[in-house]
Amino acid sequence: MLRNGSLFAHCIEAASAFARFELQAQIDIASLVLDVRSPKAAWRLTPRFRDPGGNRWRFDSTPDVLASAQFAGWLPYVRRDPGPLEDPQETLRLAEKVGIRTVDAASGQGRMLADGDVGRAWFFEGTLYAIERHRKPWIEGDGLLSVRELVQRKAFRPLSEEDWDCVTRVLGASGRGDLSSVPLPGDRLQVDHRYDSPLHQRTFTDQNAMARLAGWGGGQSLWRLGHALANAVPARERRHFVFACDFMVEPGRDDPVLIGLELEPLLAPNLYAVLAERLFRSSDKPPDWRGPTTSAALSVNFSRPHWNAPN
Repeated sequence: MLRNGSLFAHCIEAASAFARFELQAQIDIASLVLDVRSPKAAWRLTPRFRDPGGNRWRFDSTPDVLASAQFAGWLPYVRRDPGPLEDPQETLRLAEKVGIRTVDAASGQGRMLADGDVGRAWFFEGTLYAIERHRKPWIEGDGLLSVRELVQRKAFRPLSEEDWDCVTRVLGASGRGDLSSVPLPGDRLQVDHRYDSPLHQRTFTDQNAMARLAGWGGGQSLWRLGHALANAVPARERRHFVFACDFMVEPGRDDPVLIGLELEPLLAPNLYAVLAERLFRSSDKPPDWRGPTTSAALSVNFSRPHWNAPN
């Protein structure tokens, strides 16, 4: 998870992908705009950021943002209009139409509290390009520390107000006390059900499980879902559109249960190989080239900082 919000990890993946396709790229250190070119085409990729616990992209690379927000990645557009996908109920309807179960109002709470895995799938123009899947986060009592203290000890980042609200809801739904309760030694409590929980382990290791889950039937379900959701987006907005879906897998079952749609997610850094293929091995006409380049696969332009959002 830490990897998905790391500028360094995105640089490493981008440099590797661009070198593989023999592309030249340059980052402007002031704006973090990434210019990429081949002998025949050129693209400008704009950076985006997300506050911890937030669900919308930010585009200003001011010192305050860089100090507090997570780097979300580069894309060849600023925002896309997702049309009907802005309505969560439409997302659930489309999922059910292609045979994917959803966390609905009737049984969602029970499913959220079930043991199992939680994950996120990323899509480029509706095509699945990365999957991460992890065990749901739990805490274990020691008879001394309260739930709040145990959560704080296990968390890999400070919890936001939204994070604590989620912990409180899960505890209340399970009837296992509140934040001040002291669990007995060895007593395990589920305290979150989200993919991006602050209790999930933070790592720079590539967590993309596409290869490992190649034989997982749920992957085929997610593949169908991605295309169904992309087809619902207005045709003029579909080009290069990236989105993600959160899901869970219940014990004893193989199929995913859709939790929700992320229209502006932290991007999985595996994206850049897909972007390189799509932008430079297709007939798309590039915009005018507006930046210098060097012979390096990825270089840095130390221009004068101006702290403005990229166009």
